[in-house]
Parts: sequence; structure tokens; C-alpha cells
Amino acid sequence: DPIGHGTHVAGIVLGDGSYRSTEDNYYHDNFDGKFVGMAPGAYMIAQSLFGENETFTYRNLTKWSVDNGAQISQNSWGTWHSSVWGNYTIVSRDYDNSTRDADWTTAGNQSLLMVFAAGNEGIFGNNTLTTTAVAKNVISVGSTGTGKNVTAEDAVWLHSSKGWTDDGRIKPDLVAPGDDVTSTWGIDAGSSSGSLPAEAGEHSYITYGGTSMSAPVVSGSAALVMDYMIKKEGQTEPSPAAVKAILIASADHLDTSQWPSREQGWGRVNVSRAIVETRDMNMEFIDQTTKFDDVDQAQSYKYDVQAGQPLRVSLVWTDLPSEVYSGKMLINDLDLEVESPSGQVYKGNVFGAGQSITGGTADDTNNVEMVYIESPATGEWKVTVTSSQLPPVWGGGNQDYAVSVAVSYTHLRAHETGRHISYAVFC
Repeated sequence: DPIGHGTHVAGIVLGDGSYRSTEDNYYHDNFDGKFVGMAPGAYMIAQSLFGENETFTYRNLTKWSVDNGAQISQNSWGTWHSSVWGNYTIVSRDYDNSTRDADWTTAGNQSLLMVFAAGNEGIFGNNTLTTTAVAKNVISVGSTGTGKNVTAEDAVWLHSSKGWTDDGRIKPDLVAPGDDVTSTWGIDAGSSSGSLPAEAGEHSYITYGGTSMSAPVVSGSAALVMDYMIKKEGQTEPSPAAVKAILIASADHLDTSQWPSREQGWGRVNVSRAIVETRDMNMEFIDQTTKFDDVDQAQSYKYDVQAGQPLRVSLVWTDLPSEVYSGKMLINDLDLEVESPSGQVYKGNVFGAGQSITGGTADDTNNVEMVYIESPATGEWKVTVTSSQLPPVWGGGNQDYAVSVAVSYTHLRAHETGRHISYAVFC
């Protein structure tokens, strides 16, 4: 790793916090574990885009990933040229394709959750997302501060690239700490632009900043969600849509910008809320157990809710790839509605003052929809997903989906068992 970037990113995902064996015992005795990554029990498969004599396509990269057992693809790179900021290009299309099926040579779907850094061009204003982060089915990640530099923990970093996309979709999806993050230092990286904290050792740790550092925080969080689904929920193979829905439903809404917004998307990742059930908060999910094959089909789920904590409902589906530069990128359109015990209906992505409001029109642009009720009433709430548009293109005409619900004292009455999943491996 001649520049140390990949080593640093990998350490944020799954570093164990140890020091190199050549370091002075002072560091081993006093600081082992201080810079541990998000998911230190995960496995990694490394890829290089720029190796000697390397020739590749983006689809070949993702095929190689699943062929080697990966279920999450962490990407702290992108196409940075300003001419394609916010554009849905052939690269975006490739990654939308690969999310559903990363290996087109094998029967069935070999899904792969894609996480992409949003880019570091936010200082130039809105619509500055790298084209890889524009893809519909990936999780695109912006950066917040860490409190160690000029940007506070609850604020979006000034350079973090901003949405929306050219066709008006809500991106980035999430933000995570990325400004001044200390992680593993590549031993081959001689001089470096990063800074060295007092606990860095001679060649063990270094501090960098950017959305390249925030994206692996989300990838590591996704691995923890998958691990939870395996060990606690009896699953063996979570879909990318389900993991994305859970991370979005559990995110913190930052008060330093409007929610959702061009800066923070759906908020700052909060993996504790996603996987730690308490007396005050439970997380339920539906994972692609229903597939619509015609318009105006619907599936409803009923929940017993106790007042005291916000009600968070997210709907995510892995959409078909779109024609590049073709206007609206959404192909299959689903709609989310949540009905209160008193009969008030809240449509997905209809917000006012930072929470869902009644009225409005159904969203026909995004393949992520959210209902957020700050103070839900006690009683039975109904969540309904409806198919609005299923054009028979590219083998389509059908669509599955994932739903995640985070709420106080949830009881899922119309519970459908999620499909089985396997452990996450990184590339």
C-alpha cells in the first residue's frame, strides 16, 4: 500500500486496535485497543484498482468479490470529475446491477451491499456527489466531524459532498464521522499528509480525514447489523435492502441542518440503536418476503406501539438499473403509508419541520422512503407498502422490498419471517 489510504480504510472497518510487534512495549501496554475498528471480527478481501498491468470492469470487480465470499463492498474511491457530479452514469448503473446480482454468470442472485464515499467536494456547493455515490441501490456516505478539529460531532464536514442527485433523489444516504479519524498506517507509506497523534507509535497509526474515512464506519456498522441478524434473529443471508433500511431507520437526525437534507441525507449512523434492543426501543424488519408482480398490490403490517419514543419506519427496495442521463432514474415505484390509531395517514417522504405530516403526494423519485413520527400515540399503527409502477423492462415487472421499524415496545402482529442470510466478508 504505497500511499497508506487502503490500509487506513481497512483499519476503520475491522482493525483490532493492536500495535505492530516492532513498537515499544509502552504502546502495547497502554494503548492496545484504543483505535479498534467498527467490526474487528469481520474478514477482509482486498482489491486494488491500480495494480501493475491491471485490467478490469466494475462488474468484474464485484463478481470477484462475491466469488471470494464477500457480502459487503467498501469503496472509498469515486469518479471525481466535476462534469459528472450528481450524474447517473454507466458506473452508477453497473453498481445498481451488482447490488442485486454481482455474479451474472451464476444462476440466481448473488447480492452485494455497496458502500461508497460521497466525495470531498462540498465546499463547491450542492450537487457535488461522485457518480458512484449517485447509484440508487448503494449506501452513499457523507462525513461529519469528530470534535477533534474545527467541525463538531453533530455537524456535517464542510468538504463533504452534497446532494441532491441530478434527478432530485435524496443522497447521501447517511453520514458518519470522517474528519480527523485515526486508523492503521500502511507500513509501505513513507511520507504522509496525515497527522500523528501522541499514541500513534512509530508506524502503527495515523490520522486522516474525508468521506473516505466515514464510508468504512458505515461498512463496519453494516457488518455488525448483519452479525446481529445472524446470531439474534436467526437469519443467514440479509439482503442489501434490509441492512440499508435498518441503518436508515436507526440514524440520528442532526439538528445542524434540515432533515432530511442535501448535507446529512437521512442522518448520522447509529449502530447501537440498530442492534441493541432496550425497554425503550426495538428494531423490527421485513426482508424481501413479498414480491409485487402488478401495480396496485399492497401488503400491510400492524404494530402495537407505546408512546415515549419516536416511530421510525423505512422502506427500501433494490431497483432496476436505469438508462444513463435519462431524467428520472426510478424504474419500479413503491409507496409507503403509515396509519395512526386515529386514522391519520402519513405518506413516505412527506415532511414538515423535521417529521412526517399528513397530506402531500406519494414520492415517485426515491427508492428509499421514510416516515418519522416524533411523538406517536399509543395503540395499533398500520404500515402499508403499495406497488405504483412496475414497467416490464429488463426482465422487470416485479419488485420485492425491505421494511424496518424502530419504536418503543414494538409488537409485530403481521410478522413475516425474513429470508436467511450469511456472515459478512469485506472487499
